[in-house]
Amino acid sequence: MFSPVSLKKLDLTYSKKVIKIHKSDLQYTILTLKYINLYCNHLDGDTMVKLNEEMKTAFSKVKIFPVATASKEGIPNVVPIGFCQLVDDETIWISDNFMSKSLANLEENPNVAIYVWGPDTGGCFQIKGKAEIISSGEKFEKMKAIVNAAKPGLPAKNLIEVSISDVFQCAPGPNAGKKLL
Repeated sequence: MFSPVSLKKLDLTYSKKVIKIHKSDLQYTILTLKYINLYCNHLDGDTMVKLNEEMKTAFSKVKIFPVATASKEGIPNVVPIGFCQLVDDETIWISDNFMSKSLANLEENPNVAIYVWGPDTGGCFQIKGKAEIISSGEKFEKMKAIVNAAKPGLPAKNLIEVSISDVFQCAPGPNAGKKLL
């Protein structure tokens, strides 16, 4: 199955991190590389988490969502977004009606954070994820129709599709900042 190879050291560079493998057994190294690939996919935001029922209920009660982005230099921008829709347990759609800084930030850096809180939510949490800007196609047309049905005249210039990667506690106290999902 495998040719015998002596492997003393392998440096795998990924996302500015170096992972060193010190094994001489090739089969062990291949298995290790599979686990490293899974870990790297998580670092890349490819691993999505699913909101639970309580979180989905809270999300549905919010009217305005503070949405945070940052430039590639790390300069933050937070805007109130009225059209922020939970499409499924792991995906959020945001309509770009009047974005300028946020859109420029997302073109440079796809990381986004969404704050979920309101008087009827029973708590608060922060959703983090990776955004993709979509300006044509079936998803875009569907989002545009939803926006125009709710608020005729809004431009719905782009669909920002957020794949949820993490959820954190926002309430003050000893669990503030605790990773929930």
